Parts: sequence; structure tokens; C-alpha cells
Amino acid sequence: MLSLLLGVVALPATLPALAEVDATAGQEQLQAAAGGAVELALRRRVTLTHATLQAAADGVWVRVDRSGGGVEAIPTALGWPESWSRQGLLRARVTADEAMTVELTVVLPRGRLAVQRMLAAGESAVLSVDLADMPLAAGTQALDTPMAVRWIARWAGDRPRTLHLAEVELVSREGERGPVVDRFGQRRNQTWPGKVREEADLRLRRDNEGRELATQIPPTDRDRFGGWTGGPVFASGRFFRVERDGRGKWWLVTPDGHPFFSMGATGVRVGFVMDTARAADRRELFEALPDRGAEGWFEGRWPTAMGEVDLPGNVHFYRWNVLRKYGSFQAWAERVLERFPRWGFNTIGSWSEEAVLRQDRVPHTRFLRARMEMPEVPSVRGFPDVWDPRWEAGVDAEFARETSLERDNPWLVGYFVDNEGGWSDLRLLDFPKSSALRRAWLEFVRSEFPTTESVSEAWGRVFANWDEVESLRSSDVPASGPAKDLVRRFETSYAARYAATVRRLLRKHDPDHLYLGCRFVRVPPHEGIVQAIGREVDVLSVNCYSRVPEPEAFAAWHRMSGGRPILIGEFHSPLASARQIPPPWQAFPEAEREKMVGEFVETWARQPWAVGCHWYQHADQPTTGRHTDGENQTVGMVDITDTPYVHLVRAFRRAGDLAYHWHAGEPEAR
Repeated sequence: MLSLLLGVVALPATLPALAEVDATAGQEQLQAAAGGAVELALRRRVTLTHATLQAAADGVWVRVDRSGGGVEAIPTALGWPESWSRQGLLRARVTADEAMTVELTVVLPRGRLAVQRMLAAGESAVLSVDLADMPLAAGTQALDTPMAVRWIARWAGDRPRTLHLAEVELVSREGERGPVVDRFGQRRNQTWPGKVREEADLRLRRDNEGRELATQIPPTDRDRFGGWTGGPVFASGRFFRVERDGRGKWWLVTPDGHPFFSMGATGVRVGFVMDTARAADRRELFEALPDRGAEGWFEGRWPTAMGEVDLPGNVHFYRWNVLRKYGSFQAWAERVLERFPRWGFNTIGSWSEEAVLRQDRVPHTRFLRARMEMPEVPSVRGFPDVWDPRWEAGVDAEFARETSLERDNPWLVGYFVDNEGGWSDLRLLDFPKSSALRRAWLEFVRSEFPTTESVSEAWGRVFANWDEVESLRSSDVPASGPAKDLVRRFETSYAARYAATVRRLLRKHDPDHLYLGCRFVRVPPHEGIVQAIGREVDVLSVNCYSRVPEPEAFAAWHRMSGGRPILIGEFHSPLASARQIPPPWQAFPEAEREKMVGEFVETWARQPWAVGCHWYQHADQPTTGRHTDGENQTVGMVDITDTPYVHLVRAFRRAGDLAYHWHAGEPEAR
């Protein structure tokens, strides 16, 4: 009671008791970010990584067998409350038996607060984590609700180390917490070189960059579309297409007949609802917000690509900053079109603003949807019933509307259709029994097995009639064997119908532009699905968040797709910076990030089937996270104030200049 009165939540008894906790018990589901996607994971109340615990009178001894190991516990396992809304510090005394670096981390839904200290043998130190910025990584979850506390030990060498934990306590905050985001959308409690302080800074940067861009001449060996005039020569045409040169290398080809390696950035926009952050119910987090009805404030019913949404009041800091910087969105669009060729980009990628798409200076791609939500069409995990005629009618209407502006446009490279579907876990047998897909499933099974007895033999269970076969669920599918193979063949049939319908409807409404695929994730589904979609697309698209795109893995994609060229629809490397709480995964300082961009593009461009790669995305995400899923990463070519990241500009300018030479196989192009 005394510690609580003093504003400290200490653990004199609970911490030693950790050594008695069953580290396999008390599992609960949570949402954890991984590889740019959100998936369900299991977190244990106490998790030991290459470590064991032993209780002591004054704390816990943690034996760590391997560098990078340690202990993690959810707050309630430590006797702490779920919400830390009144807490200001997390403190712990750590003692090392031998030299090591110890890290104390608070794990949050969209990031982590951490402090680390190098300790000499026998040294003791108090590690303190400032909790003021916890809301920056709350995402869509409740504010100030950490997921776990983690102690990690790192050292050079193979010999195990022992760490002593003691005096672990939460310290209450004095007074009310102030804003954590400043009036420009930046992290308020940290500073860094180039942080915007006044509106005049925005206009000064606008003018300085304009003068600098005027001195940066784009490469001269390019045609009007950005194609390479120094490479193989192809016949001219009216639109972009794909061809192989005499050495078997795939290229996009411009209407002027020159090879084109698509270097782009996605999300070049200022008005998308997805880029807004929750504000109306979190006003205390912000130093200033736009007035209701002003640019940068989104409230009420708003149209989106996924249908209308009802916003209680959201802030779009990038939009607000752009208007304060340039005076108009038209001036911003003009600056973007100046930047791209000088930054090494020749393509404006998916999900970009009409103001930067409807022009004849930089080629672009479009994004269409065939897996959109239709209330009348059954769907499972975002996949619609492709045998339902209402699905085809909906896609037909969508394509008719969305292609109407592009049918005769030579500056359009092509259309991506859908993004990052869960093709590895379709769960088609979870569709309702009344669905057209269920009837297709039964017809498919009966085409392969003429009797219920033969199905029973393959499945390893007895079916009394065909109704039982039609009613099977995904949970009934064995992990392997003939039944699993049967379901996989049906999934292949689903993928074939999906992609064939997309291609047919796309050709109906726009017969001339490329079908750029469905933007798979890096790990492929089973081969039948890739083969089925590969038969229909002009270009296979895969999003890849590896450090480099592994040539062997992409060779497999190329083979499975029937030899299609491949475009990487998304890649990036998060920035490690005081601008934002680090993400749950690894982030990188500027110098390493610059090097990584060059390594990624060169590795990719040297593959014979590669036809381009697009950086995700043009501008940093909101500091408190976008309202849909809480993503809050510093992954833009520009930050939230539209200030370019010089190291990225430098990296892409070099990569854009050399990508053609790398793809042509010139060894001296370094």
C-alpha cells in the first residue's frame, strides 16, 4: 500500500514468483503485425527464449543460453494493471554476471519502447523506459495498454550468461500527459535534424528544393515514357506491353518501342481516407488539429475504394501540411511530377491521386478490385464466391467504371487487380451450404470420385450420402493425403475461375493494357494456384519485404507461373529514427537503409524475369497510425511534412540510373 501511495507499482513478491510460472500456460489471442500484414498470433503469459528462470529472495535470476534470448511477460502476469494510463516510467535493476548488453522493452500493438545498456561483468544498473509516447504505437487498440514487457541479453561469444532482475516497478506520472503529436503531425517529445518548427520552414523547404531540382537533370538516354534508348530495340506500338529480348530477358516495352524497367512508388496522394488518423476521441494527443470542415479534417460519410465509411473526426496531417507548404494541391502535384524523373522513378504506383495520374509526363499503374465486398455475395476471409453470377456482374460494373478514363491512354502501364490475398489459406469449405461455390464443390468432387464409397476411401471417413460430402468444412480436411490433395485441386479450380473471369472482363472493357496480377505476398501458395493465375496474367506481381528478393525463391515463382515476367508491387525498409517509435520488427538507420535500397534493386534487376519494383510508399504514415489498422511506419520517400528523405532520394537516383544496365547484364554497372 505504501508503494502505491508513493506512485510506484512495485513487485516485491510477484517477480520471484515468475520462476514458478508455467511458460506454456495462459495463452490468449492478440493481433500482431508481421511483414506488413496483421495476423493472429499466440502470446504466452510468460515466454522464455533460450532462457530459464530461478527465483531469488530479491528478484529473479535469468540464465540465457544464447545471445538474443531472454524473458517476456504480459503485464497481468506481473501483477500489473492492463492499462498504464497513469504511469510515467518503467524501471528495473539489472545485474550481469559477465559483459553483455541488456535491453528492457515495452511491447505495444504497433511498436516498442526500449532502452538498452552495456554492462561490464558484475555491473548493476537501473534501466528506465519513458512511457510518455505509448499512444503513438497504440494503433486501433486502447491507449496506454502494453502487450508485454521484455528483457533481452546480447553478447559476443557462445558461453551462456546470467542476468539478475530486481526492483521492477511502474512509476506514476506527475500531472496530466501533454500532447504527443505536434501541429505538423510530428512526434512532439523527440527532436532530430530537420524537424519542422514553423510554417515558414515548409515554404523555405519548398523553395530550396525547387532550386535544387532544377539542377538535377534526369538521364538523357530515355524516351518520353522513361524507356531506355540505349538498350534492345523493339517495335513501336500504341501501349505498354511485355517482351523478351534476344537474350531471353523480359522487359516492359514503351509505346515508342524501348525497354522499360518500372521503378515506382505507391500511394502518391493527399486525399485518401486511409491516411487519416483518429482524432475526435483522442484530441488530447494532438497539439493542434484543423478546424471542422477545413482541409485535413475528415468527418461524416466519405467515399473510399471499399465503399462509404462514417468518420467521427479524423486528421490528415500530410494533406494539411501540403496545403500549408504549396498553397494548392495542384502545386503539390506539379512538384511530384518534377521529383519523380529526377529521383530515379519512372512510374507512379498503385493507390495514387488522380491529380498525378491524369498527365502525360510519368507513366502510371492502376489498381482494380475483384475481391471487393458485395453484401449479396457470400465471401470467406475476403474471397468471394466466384461461381455466383452476382460476383461477376459486380466486377463487370467495377471494371467498366474504373477503366473508362484509361482505355486509350498510352501512359498507363497496366492494372493490378487485388492485393495480398490470403491465397495460402483459402478455406473454401467454410462457404455457406446455400452458395454457388458449394454446388461447384460437389460437382468437382463427383467429377473425380463417382461414388460416395470412393470419396470415403480417399477422405478416410465414411460418407453416407453426397449431402455429407457437400457439407464438409475446412476443419474436416486432413493435413495431408488424398483428401488434402483433392481440396488443393479445388482451390486451383477456384483460382483459375477467378483469374480467367478477371482477364475476360478486363479485356472486355480495356483490351489494350496489361493485366499485372493480384500482388501475391512473398511466400507462395501451392503451385496449382500460381499456375492457374499465371496462365491469365501478363505480369505476375509479388510484394516482397525481404532484405533482398531471393533469386532462388523468385525463380520458383517464375517457373510455377508458366514463365511469366514478375513485378514486385511493394518493398521497403522501415527507418530507425527519433521521428517514430520503432516498429515491432527491425528498422534501419539512414546509411544502412540507403545501402539496402541499392542492394535490393540490383539483386532484383539482375534477374531475367524482373520487370520492375515499386517502393511502398510515397509519404510516411500518420504518427499515431492510420485509422483502419493503426499502421504508423516511417517508410515514405517524404515524411509527414513532405520533406524528402535525402538518403532515399540518393539511393533511388542511383538505382534508377543503373537498373537498365543491371537488367541488361552489364557487370560493370555498379
